[in-house]
Amino acid sequence: MEIKQVVNGLSEIMTEHWDTLKNALYSGETEDLSLEEIVKKYTFFKVFDDLVDNMASQFSFPIKDVGRLYRGVGVNEEIDLDFYQRMIPHSDYVKNHNRMNPPGEEFIYLGVMPVNRRKSKEIEKKFILKTIEAELRVKKGDFYTNARFESNSDKNIFDVVGDPSLPTDIYQLAEILSKKSAAERSRITALFYFNLFNNDQIFKPVHSTEPDIRAREYAPFQFLANYFKSKGYGGIKYRSTVHKEGTNVVIFNPKNVKLIETSMEKIVR
Repeated sequence: MEIKQVVNGLSEIMTEHWDTLKNALYSGETEDLSLEEIVKKYTFFKVFDDLVDNMASQFSFPIKDVGRLYRGVGVNEEIDLDFYQRMIPHSDYVKNHNRMNPPGEEFIYLGVMPVNRRKSKEIEKKFILKTIEAELRVKKGDFYTNARFESNSDKNIFDVVGDPSLPTDIYQLAEILSKKSAAERSRITALFYFNLFNNDQIFKPVHSTEPDIRAREYAPFQFLANYFKSKGYGGIKYRSTVHKEGTNVVIFNPKNVKLIETSMEKIVR
């Protein structure tokens, strides 16, 4: 119980810092501050920025190295399988606040494997479709359109997924760290930090369609996206909030990936 309380306490502290940032962004408190000033002023990003800069070589890689990329759209919408533009976000149709992008700014969200280990296409696709269906809130009997994408850019993404296989027991973690090199200790500590970041009070599903609620809950994530864009990254890999072990990647510029045209298909759950 004591160890669990320690880990929970760390998550609670991080969540408090995240919520402070969220409230400041939503209330307009940061309106006159530059991105760099916000990063320096708010505790969450003071720590986060330092970690990103120090661990970039460990947690960033080209989009092409993410593995297979799939996108699903249009629940119970009849879409011609040669209507490729329906699969590409367009600013005219981006009306709502989404996790990483505000209205009018088109990012593309894709389902991926948690780790690119090159399992069979069928196994990977089946797993990724579960994530897509959860994200789309697809119910049994519903259908949607799915397609595969591939990298069209040498841009890097940054991976904040962490490693769920790491122990949450601090003593077990310390034992693992004691047997590793300095470089490995830094990497594992960063993974543990990202595990804390992926707690269910930060990465939580937002079911509301109310614009104000979505704007408030997504404000720090949208700032997170701008932060990574300012550093030259093309996207972020992160855990799904609605599918256990599911993983997504958000690509800031849809032109950095391209649709495999023959891959469009209707999927019935």
